[in-house]
Amino acid sequence: MNTIPENSDPRLRDLLVTKDDMIFAVCDYFHPEEGIRAVLRYLPDPEGNRTRRQDGKRFRKMSFDEGMAYMKKHHPEMTADVPLVPRDAIAEIIRPDRTVRKILNGEIVHERALAVITAFRDAGLDTSSMGITGSIAAGLNDETSDIDFLVYGRDWYKARDILNGPGGLKDKNVNGIRELNEDVWRKVYEKRRSPFTFDLFMKHEIRKGNRGMIGNDGSCSSSDSSATYFDLLFVRSYDMIGEKPERGTDIGIAETQAVVIDDTFAFDSPAIYRIRPETVTVSGRSFTVTEIFSYTHTYAGQATAGEKIKACGILEDLGETARIVIGTKREPENEWIRSLDI
Repeated sequence: MNTIPENSDPRLRDLLVTKDDMIFAVCDYFHPEEGIRAVLRYLPDPEGNRTRRQDGKRFRKMSFDEGMAYMKKHHPEMTADVPLVPRDAIAEIIRPDRTVRKILNGEIVHERALAVITAFRDAGLDTSSMGITGSIAAGLNDETSDIDFLVYGRDWYKARDILNGPGGLKDKNVNGIRELNEDVWRKVYEKRRSPFTFDLFMKHEIRKGNRGMIGNDGSCSSSDSSATYFDLLFVRSYDMIGEKPERGTDIGIAETQAVVIDDTFAFDSPAIYRIRPETVTVSGRSFTVTEIFSYTHTYAGQATAGEKIKACGILEDLGETARIVIGTKREPENEWIRSLDI
């Protein structure tokens, strides 16, 4: 069950609506007293191309870089490595699990999101473990919007098996759910700006089982004839959140080969890979690397426990140990992880 503790801070992938109608996506499980760590996703704009379902107000969707630039210019007092939204500036917290309930009871009408939810529910996944975030939750979806479908905690792995296993949703084409076609995969590849060839990118991606498509086969009656893409996103249940990771000192670019020994949070944000300790040398100094963090979704689920990997990123000195961090930019081309067992 996904029970929200009393007086808990917003969690990764929750949405925040401020008193001046800016909409942020929460990007962390851990928040300082100054505010909630989140990125600006939708900005009120009379000329914007999105109309909010609840009140007809118009908004403009912001990329990560656009949102950061806007916040640094207009709200520098709220901006660190990511914006910090003051708690007293928050008018509403939109929780993805509550969005699922609204879709099920008809308060939010979205035929294909409902079809995804009911397909997983009928296959045995508890609806309390599900969430819908992104533009649908914010009331700002349009005909081009994806479905940001998430599952909390250990039920995520059950959901992945339901989606991909023999006799699963894709296999049986339940409610029109199926694997991405090559055109969509190529769009994903271009969006991710992978340093790998398309073939190597696909060898990593296809086994992750965290994407799907729905519709466009007669199973949905929507007048929109195109299929809708959806992600299967991981968010920790509250009992999995634990302690805030220690922040170290950035040293410089580093590369290592290592064996993954724990992939529990490989699909989280950041994706975390515990590795067998490896020594790397940067600027004449030796460091013992024990973990790799990826802040870019490109490398979520990139490797499994027992696999040998090669990784390149920024080395972060933690004192007795160190980590390599991928994703110091939104979609970095010179920071990456690849499995050497593929």
